[in-house]
Amino acid sequence: MQSINIYRASLHLRPREQMQHSQKNTLWRVSTGVLLIDRQMADEALHFVRLALPGDILGIERIAGASQEDIVKAITSAYLTPFTVRDDVHLASLFRDATLCNYQRCRETASLRIGTVDERVRRLLLLVANGNDKQRDEVQVTAIPSLVNIASIINAAPETVSRIITGFRESGFLREEKRSRKISTSFVDRPQINEQWAIA
Repeated sequence: MQSINIYRASLHLRPREQMQHSQKNTLWRVSTGVLLIDRQMADEALHFVRLALPGDILGIERIAGASQEDIVKAITSAYLTPFTVRDDVHLASLFRDATLCNYQRCRETASLRIGTVDERVRRLLLLVANGNDKQRDEVQVTAIPSLVNIASIINAAPETVSRIITGFRESGFLREEKRSRKISTSFVDRPQINEQWAIA
């Protein structure tokens, strides 16, 4: 089979930087960082679809024949590496893995739209910090998405998100430390574990 991979070098997207149309003709694996995937609907507004985390493959929908092009934007600094499909057997395996990955992303998307706003913000921050590694139990260094991005993802007002972030800092879930951001990987449904961020 013919590969659609046209890039050989890795791609670096800075926070709020959008993937260009020509770059979407390549399959990409997310190496680091978190990307926001939106879709422009009939009302011309952008609607949140899902997040892309380290290990995810971007562009598989185009191989499957999807005609609608999603808008892909980094919400933290992200590095992507080009991914080449070797043959039809490899492609079938890729589709199977993508189906499982998309199912997990759908569950995560749903979890970011239910519960109180502070629970939704906390889930998002932990997801951004941990990526696909749900077993970590140490404080993590990561970048926080913008208030506008957080608000869009969890369907809340930016002013509400700002108040919650302030509360997280006051409680110790988030804290400033040497121009870096850290977060423990304890989850909302495990309140017995103390959760902390360190933020610049």
